[in-house]
This record gives sequence, C-alpha cells and structure tokens, in this order.
Amino acid sequence: MATNKIVRVMKSLAAERNKQAICDILRQYIPMEDEDFFVLETASGSGQHVVFFAEQFPHVTFQPSECDIPSTESIKGYIAASGLTNVKQPLWINVCDPFTTWDVPLLSCDLIININMIHISEWETTTGLIKAAGNILKAGSHLVTYGPYKVHGKLEPESNVRFDDLLREENKEWGIRDIDDIVASALENGMILQMMHDMPANNKMLIFKKKSDLI
Repeated sequence: MATNKIVRVMKSLAAERNKQAICDILRQYIPMEDEDFFVLETASGSGQHVVFFAEQFPHVTFQPSECDIPSTESIKGYIAASGLTNVKQPLWINVCDPFTTWDVPLLSCDLIININMIHISEWETTTGLIKAAGNILKAGSHLVTYGPYKVHGKLEPESNVRFDDLLREENKEWGIRDIDDIVASALENGMILQMMHDMPANNKMLIFKKKSDLI
C-alpha cells in the first residue's frame, strides 16, 4: 500500500514579511511577455520566496537552489503543496563552489536572485555568487540581491549597527557588507550597479546588470 510522505517545511517569518515588497520590485525586471524567461534563485532557504514569486509570474521558469538538506526538503515541500509547474526541483548549489559545478549552463539565466545571504556568510560566498553571475547570466541580464548594507562605509540606523555586532559575535567572518565592496567585485566580473532600491525594515535591493559576456 502506498503511503504519503510527510514533508516538514520550514517557515521564515522574515520571508513572509518581505516577499511582497521584493516581488513588487522584481516586476520592474521581469518582462510579462517573455515566456522563456529563466530565473535562478541561490540560497533559496525555506522555499517560500521562490514559490510565491512563481505564483505571481506564471510565465516564468524558476530554479531554486540550496546547499543543506533541511532547506532542500522544505523547498520540495512548498513546491509540492503549491502544485505549480513553473518551479523546478531544487539544485544543490554552494555558491562558494566553482560555477562550472552548478549544473547551470553558461549564459543561461535571465535573472539571478539572492535574498538575505550576503550578511550571514563569509565574504568568499559573495564573491563566489558574483563571479558565477558574471558567467551564467545572459548579456544585459540582472543579478538581484536583498538585505541590509553599509553605504559608502556608513551603516544606519542604529538597529542595523546592533544587528551587525550580533552577526560578528556569532561568526567573525559574517557581517553587513559595504555596497562599495560588492560593486567593486561586480565590476571585476562584468557587471555594474544599475539601481539601489530602499526597502522596508532598513533593507535594500541591489540591481546589477551584466554588460557583456565574459567568455
């Protein structure tokens, strides 16, 4: 007798709070008429974001990814519960690994999304993401990152300063990054900062545009 597998999904309160605001910005960078549009999400976490976005953009194909088993299983659970056909099963991607191991073809992505990863990971994780984006994005396409950032060395408000202190106490390699450092890494990989959107809860969305193919 067949039995139904119980999937325990994770639930992020932050994802529930910010998914609509992020989606509203994404509408500016996802064309409504392009049915071949392909989006890769790195560090997909619970899967709440990617499933919500897929519901809002049914003509777009979304590819989530993660590098830990609980998150990967949670993503699968959200996909199954949604019944959506435009979300692929999650790939196992550690953004610190060479992009040639990602099982994502070069020059194949119309958009890459990364939400709330940069400040809770080592700097090498950010540079790995950016290097990969420079190679797997199509020319003229975008890398979108979301989270708290310093701007030209200045971190505000005070709540973000306290948050940064807590992050560095937990792991000295973590912390809120300066936009200038991220922009410099992007430039090294053929991308420019096209736009910075102020977001709720003292966060920002950074929009990087790939200028030309690197390979």
